[in-house]
Order: sequence, then structure tokens, then C-alpha cells
Amino acid sequence: MRSAHRSDLHKNPTTTTPPRQLGVLVGGLIEAGVIVPPLKLERMYLQRRLKAQIEPDGTVICMGRAFHTLSSAASHARGTCTDLLGEGSHQLSSNGWAFWQFRNKEGELESIGSLRRRFLRR
Repeated sequence: MRSAHRSDLHKNPTTTTPPRQLGVLVGGLIEAGVIVPPLKLERMYLQRRLKAQIEPDGTVICMGRAFHTLSSAASHARGTCTDLLGEGSHQLSSNGWAFWQFRNKEGELESIGSLRRRFLRR
């Protein structure tokens, strides 16, 4: 499968998933200066405040564990709230870009996915 370029973004208006939005990685946003690590992330989920942090190498640290993607960190965090991470059980599927939030310059919570969308609009 070929990687799409940012210029390909608007070529197929019938696509349900925005092309290449899925290919934008945390590391790419760090390289572009859109994310300045360490960036603290949080989310209220099932009445628990979940926390994570994006490290300079793009790793997401959540509950003392390192994850390569926002989604795997979100799946792990959600799973701990619902007791699904016991031996042999599965994790909850999660879109980390939609799940995690950060505090913007005004101190308000904002979806980490908003940074990806801003980057793609450049």
C-alpha cells in the first residue's frame, strides 16, 4: 500500500476515513514542532482521571508503561478502568487521537487530535 502525500488529502471526497490522517504519527508532529514534549495528557473516563505523557522520542508513557502509539496507551488506560487487562483478556479498542486531551495555552482541555488536524491543514 502506498503512502499518501498531504497533497492527496482532498482527491477523494467519498473516503470515509480522511486519507493519511491515520498515517500522521506523534513523532512527525514532534519533528514539525506541533507537539513540544514532554506533553501531559489526561482524560476523565468512568469517573477516573487517566494520565499519560508524550516523551521527546514519541513514546507515550501511561501508568508506568511505555507505548508506541496514543491508541495503545488509551486502550491500556481504558482497560484498567474496566478490569479487562487481567491475564489472558483483551484490551478495549481505542482511538488515542480522540481519547487523549491536553491543556492548551489557555489552560483548557483540547483533544490531541486537534493538533493533528491543524498540522494537516497547513
